[in-house]
Amino acid sequence: MAASVTTVLLNSFGAKLIPATKMQRGEERAQTLKLMVPTIHCEGCRQAIEQAVAGMPGVKSVLVDLEHKLVTITLRNDLSHEAKVREAIRKAGHIIA
Repeated sequence: MAASVTTVLLNSFGAKLIPATKMQRGEERAQTLKLMVPTIHCEGCRQAIEQAVAGMPGVKSVLVDLEHKLVTITLRNDLSHEAKVREAIRKAGHIIA
């Protein structure tokens, strides 16, 4: 029976097995959110955004690129916290493009 199922699956996928992504124990899935923030212009802006976002639930990391005016946020699990992150950046005095 198992051989029959394997044969059917291999034929269905053109003899290409789909590799399973294995997560290590304790490893979290993460999603990356990239936001253009044209109002970033100095170190103070960077610090304000990092302080506003870094401690939020669901946020794993925050990276502010002053030169490219880009904020990269890594969220745990999914993008369900995206709206709250955007609002925190707005409350810190910045506009998201």
